[in-house]
Amino acid sequence: MEDIDFLFDDSHLEKQELEKIAKTAEEEPVKRDFNAVILKKFVLAIIKTISEKKPEILVKKEIPKQFLQKKAEEKMVPSILKTEKPIPVAPIEIPKPEFMEYAIIKNAEQKTLANARIKDHTYFLTEPALNDKDKELLKKLTDDFVNKFIKKPELVNDKNFMIRIVQKLSNKFKIQFSPDYFDKIRYYVIRNIIGYGPIDPLIQDKNIKEIHFTGLHKPLQIKFNEEFIETNIILDNMQDVNNIVKRFFDKTKQKLTKENNYIDNDILGFQIKAFYDFNLNESKFDIKK
Repeated sequence: MEDIDFLFDDSHLEKQELEKIAKTAEEEPVKRDFNAVILKKFVLAIIKTISEKKPEILVKKEIPKQFLQKKAEEKMVPSILKTEKPIPVAPIEIPKPEFMEYAIIKNAEQKTLANARIKDHTYFLTEPALNDKDKELLKKLTDDFVNKFIKKPELVNDKNFMIRIVQKLSNKFKIQFSPDYFDKIRYYVIRNIIGYGPIDPLIQDKNIKEIHFTGLHKPLQIKFNEEFIETNIILDNMQDVNNIVKRFFDKTKQKLTKENNYIDNDILGFQIKAFYDFNLNESKFDIKK
C-alpha cells in the first residue's frame, strides 16, 4: 500500500527562535560592540526574508479510488463468509399458538352460540349463560312441550311457533324478550330435548373423535384430533348421566328396561357403549365417531 505523506511546515518555530535572538540583539549593549551591530543587522535581514516567504500548504495525497472501493466491499461482506467452514446454526422453531378457538354451533344469522377453545391441553366449551329465571323458564317450557318436541322434532325449526312460546313464557317470568334471548332459549331446547344434553356440542364438534365418561365430578375425556385431553364439562349428578344414556336408547328405538339397560350400537355414525343404572350408581357411556 502506498504511504501517505504530509508536508509539515516548521518554519514558524525557526521564526520564533530568531525573534528571540533579534530581541536580544536590539538591546543596547553596555559597551558598544562593532561585532554586535553586524550580528543585529544579519538577524533582522533573516527575519525579514522569512516574513516575506509564503507559507507552504499542507498537501494530502489523494487516496486511490480502487483502495476505497476495496475497503467498502470488505465492510459489506459478512465475516461468516470469510471462514473456511460455515458455523452451524440451530433451526428456528416456530412457536405454537397459545390456543385455538372456533365456533361449534351458530344461529341462522351466523352468530356463535357454542364456542370451543383449546388451551393448556384442555378443551373449554362456552355456551350461552343462564341465570335462575332463565332456568325456571326452560324447565316450564320442557315440562309443557317435551313430549310434543320428541314426537315432532321439526317443531323446533318452526320459528313462529317457537317465538310464540318463548315470548309467552318471557312475559310470565317478567323477562325482556329479544332475538338474542330467543336464540339462547331455543339453543337449550334443542340441546336438552332433541340432542344429547350437556355433551351435545361435543358430538357436533367434528374435531372430537371420542368422548369418555370416567365418573362423577371428573372432567369428561375426549380424543381431540389425535390427542386425548380433558374438557371443562363435569357431570355431578348420576341422573344427568342416565338422561344421556336414555337418549341413546331413544335414538335406536330400543326399549329401556332393567333387563335391557346396556347398549352397544351404532347411532348416526357413532359407536355407543352405555349402561343405564336404575340405582344411579354405575351409569356410564363411551362414544367413538
